[in-house]
Amino acid sequence: MGLCAAEELLKDLKSRGLADIRDDLVSVRSEGRLELALQLISAGVDPESVSKTLAWGEFEDLVSRILELCDYFTLRHTIVKNGRKRYEIDVVAAKKPVILCMDCKHWKRSWLRSAYSEVVKKQVERTRALSLPINLSRKLDVKGWKWADLFPVVVTLSPTPIIMFNDVPVVSIYKLGGFLREFESHRYTLKKIRVEWEGHDEGDRSVWERA
Repeated sequence: MGLCAAEELLKDLKSRGLADIRDDLVSVRSEGRLELALQLISAGVDPESVSKTLAWGEFEDLVSRILELCDYFTLRHTIVKNGRKRYEIDVVAAKKPVILCMDCKHWKRSWLRSAYSEVVKKQVERTRALSLPINLSRKLDVKGWKWADLFPVVVTLSPTPIIMFNDVPVVSIYKLGGFLREFESHRYTLKKIRVEWEGHDEGDRSVWERA
């Protein structure tokens, strides 16, 4: 990104109340920092370098905002247990009958395919834990649902195509909006855990998992 383009971006952020420029100091609000980060990556700046300037919460805020724009109800930092194990899901998004369990990952150049595979494996474990009766009923309002399909998803800050690991999507933040808009067309090919309530009673529940 050239100097002129950077100056124009900062002026735009300032005009919208997202940045304050005084003398040689620039102060950018969280919303502006997210937009600035995405603009820098889009302009070719190294995603790993940019991601280091963002707090975890800021990245998760952006993911939640995109989900809400697509009419999902979202929860942040959802804690669930499965036996003695405790899990935390970065963002849970629900839109009947779909529940997305999102893991937000900053980009690292050193990541290999094996690293992505491990990330996906852990996210499937978190999703499976959320599907347990005591967790699902406490964390989400599923009253009246006949069933719920829970999908593990990994979201990254890197500008990469959507890739699949064991039927679990790893989606760039740049592709997340499109992924959500087209979700119905490919949801049946994705890894999911289905929860069914017989007779519409949340207390009477069966579970099956797509291999």
